[in-house]
Amino acid sequence: MPREKRISERKIILFTAGLLIFTGLIRLIHYPVGIVLFYLSFLPYYIVRINTIRSHQGVEKTTTEKYRFFILIAMFITLAMNIVGWAEANFFVIFLLMVDFMLVTKSKF
Repeated sequence: MPREKRISERKIILFTAGLLIFTGLIRLIHYPVGIVLFYLSFLPYYIVRINTIRSHQGVEKTTTEKYRFFILIAMFITLAMNIVGWAEANFFVIFLLMVDFMLVTKSKF
């Protein structure tokens, strides 16, 4: 049975940032499509983070992993409030992604 390839957390965050840049350009051209793509651009990040959390269930978490979990929950809440229309905090979600990237790169060294 072949071994499953793991995608690095850093690469997934950089991929999500690249998607955000692309959706920003689309947003300049056609705003409604850009908004939908903005929300969809976080999907790869969410999928990988949820799979990582599920695969490490039962294992004691490091402090960094706990912070990253809280960041994920804050991102979910913020994006849900954006979609419902209670808040317009697109920059805050990008800021949380940046903080998560800093935690990932800090834990590598």
